[in-house]
Amino acid sequence: MKKMLTYPIIALDGHDGVGKTTLAKRLAETNCGIYVRPFGGSTGIKLIQAAEAKSYEKVIEIGKNAIEKETESEHAKPLIFDRHWITVLSLLPKQYWKCWPKPVHTFLCSADLETIKSRIAPRKEKKFDDNYHSHYLHTYIQIAKECNCVVIDTDQLSITQACKNIESLIGLKKIEPSEK
Repeated sequence: MKKMLTYPIIALDGHDGVGKTTLAKRLAETNCGIYVRPFGGSTGIKLIQAAEAKSYEKVIEIGKNAIEKETESEHAKPLIFDRHWITVLSLLPKQYWKCWPKPVHTFLCSADLETIKSRIAPRKEKKFDDNYHSHYLHTYIQIAKECNCVVIDTDQLSITQACKNIESLIGLKKIEPSEK
């Protein structure tokens, strides 16, 4: 039997370099939440490998299992996800997009190509060309539009402004330091 969740779950999703990690960590910090990254490490590698092999049922299975693992135990604090269901859908052909339940507050972080390139340039990870980034930017936006997700333009807002927008949209009650 699936248990009822008694804490909010907030998902920040989007392409590399759009600011989702920075926002997720800040939201967790300022709202006494728990930062979670379900596709980090070997899970993310397996997810990408399944997508590259066009094993789409496996992509869905890996994605759902990783997210469920993070929500299994009871928490009295909000869970702030750094990537969630939109990341999984971005790796699938469009005909699979309807198969994912969307029960959490989800925000798509987005930025223009030049901002993304400047943010990821210092990283020590594989570099991709503009076509790769443009493809995923377009795909994420398309999914967000079809699924009625709020888009946060991180190239237009400060981290503080973006966090305040998210908090106000979901009615997240900030916990003051004395309440911790």
